Amino acid sequence: MLSFSKMLQIFGMLFFIVLIGAVFVVVTVMLGKPELLLLVVFLLLGCLLKGCFGKKQVLSYLQAFPLLGDAARILNSVEEFYQRHAPKTIVYYLLYPVTSTISFLLGSRMTRNELGKYFTLIHWIILILFIEGFVRTYQLSQVFGLSFAIKWAILEFVLVYFLCNFFAIPLIVCAIRLTSARCYRRLVFVASSTFVCLGVFFYYFSYVYQFDNLIPTNVILEKNLVQSPSSPDSFKNQMQETTLMFLKHHLPALQQKIENKEDPGALLETLNDKYQEALLAVCSYQENTLVHLTTNRNPYDLWGFVFIPMRDSIFFAFHYTPEKVTVYDSLSNMPPEEQEKFKHFWDQSQYRPSLVKQLARVIVQEAGETMKVLERPKASTQDIAEVQQESHLSELQRVPAQSENYVEGLNPSGVGKKAYETKAMFPMPKHYQQSVQEIRFLLGQLETFCYQPTYEDEKEVLALIKQIQEEWRPEWVLASKEKFWKAMDTFDKGKTSKKMPNYQELAEVAQRVQREFNSYLESNYFVVYSPAVTSFNFAKAIEFKLVSEHLGMAPDARSENITTQIFGFVWHILLWFFALCMPFHLALIVFSYLKYLPNETKANL
Repeated sequence: MLSFSKMLQIFGMLFFIVLIGAVFVVVTVMLGKPELLLLVVFLLLGCLLKGCFGKKQVLSYLQAFPLLGDAARILNSVEEFYQRHAPKTIVYYLLYPVTSTISFLLGSRMTRNELGKYFTLIHWIILILFIEGFVRTYQLSQVFGLSFAIKWAILEFVLVYFLCNFFAIPLIVCAIRLTSARCYRRLVFVASSTFVCLGVFFYYFSYVYQFDNLIPTNVILEKNLVQSPSSPDSFKNQMQETTLMFLKHHLPALQQKIENKEDPGALLETLNDKYQEALLAVCSYQENTLVHLTTNRNPYDLWGFVFIPMRDSIFFAFHYTPEKVTVYDSLSNMPPEEQEKFKHFWDQSQYRPSLVKQLARVIVQEAGETMKVLERPKASTQDIAEVQQESHLSELQRVPAQSENYVEGLNPSGVGKKAYETKAMFPMPKHYQQSVQEIRFLLGQLETFCYQPTYEDEKEVLALIKQIQEEWRPEWVLASKEKFWKAMDTFDKGKTSKKMPNYQELAEVAQRVQREFNSYLESNYFVVYSPAVTSFNFAKAIEFKLVSEHLGMAPDARSENITTQIFGFVWHILLWFFALCMPFHLALIVFSYLKYLPNETKANL
């Protein structure tokens, strides 16, 4: 029977290995490098078999098999070394490329011999990288040039080298600690449990969260978006033309189905799949899988937008009427009243932040910053003017451009209507939501007073009527609005002429308007039909406006919350140190292998 402290040690070791394994799996999936998972599979199988048999003869037999034999040789050679030299703390091996380089420079002979023992592991990693990385680098160089392809190859090598050292070496050391103590059953438990957990992680990150190939597709998307938008062949313009043609073909049928009360969620999920397929015409590296679209539920005033949930970035807004489809690539191209409507059609209460997505965005953003894609040269005044002039709407019908820093609505003090300056585009919905809540309250109060009228309530009802007429927004077009206005005017005139006001009629119309108003608000909210849409932060995305105004810029992923800030800082420091020490670490491994290991040991490796 194991003591509590022993069980705590076992589960602590298991938690540690699963945690670093999860980082390995998620970044491997995001890099689109499933072949790296072979490293995990065969190292865990080697640990499992060593725990099951614990005899060198069995592992020697396994050396005849490819890959699995390499794993067995790595475990055997390292075990022989650690039988003579006790391994250091696990933190030392977690940051092995950094700590071993420092230890080597300080003159540690043990470190020199130890580095040589990992030659087989490193040469295996480099072989995998070279075979697969060469193909992708060549493909990228044909499209984006050799400079971009080399930068990508360096980024990819740093990430893979970091992952393999971050997971493989601590796993090997933990396995050797258990075999040295003859704790074979514990090794079997840890290895098998880790294998199952990492398999579950791979399934969720690949098929549930759909993180496959996320880093290269984002890097390529950013590269495409910084192309000159004034060029008719630019990625942005090609994407806009493809979107326009797609919407012209599919929106009439969507409008008819929504009018027939079909489920908008199912309709938009199907439409989004078709849209991603249509984008294959302009997206060569699976960037289309990042793009989504949604619309509201109002068939008579159908609005929607194209966006990238993983980047919290909006590309286009579009408006459909039976006469035409209008696609906007800039908020400044919208008339002020259309800007108001667009910004208010998102129900922020449906936003459900996903911590997994936020952490993944940090990793993607770090990769993008490393590639220097977001650090594009500042555009001149002339370039900006050209962008604004070249930004086109569908059917080449431009609307008069408005100042991008002005929107119409209540001023910050809430008194009267006025155009006021604001840098952020989202504060307006806050005032809009206040107006919505106020109208709902006023309608409810009016209904209450009219159903139980007293002499004193007449003044209250008249005050409510005045407030409702003042606060009512022109875009709130309801079927019963005219009847409601007429009933309110009749009530007011009846009070003036000293006739008995008709409370009953006013209460019934107010109740009907309240129902229609709630239905109107719901029908105009954009449809949230999948977890990807639910986790989209519209409030932050709209601050960066549309694609012609942000050209690939997106909200800072690290500023989401304290967790993303800490993770972003740690991730940046880790990659920076690993990238700095990587060439020295590789050179020291080769040097130690050639200089310090005996010839018979080299033969076994």
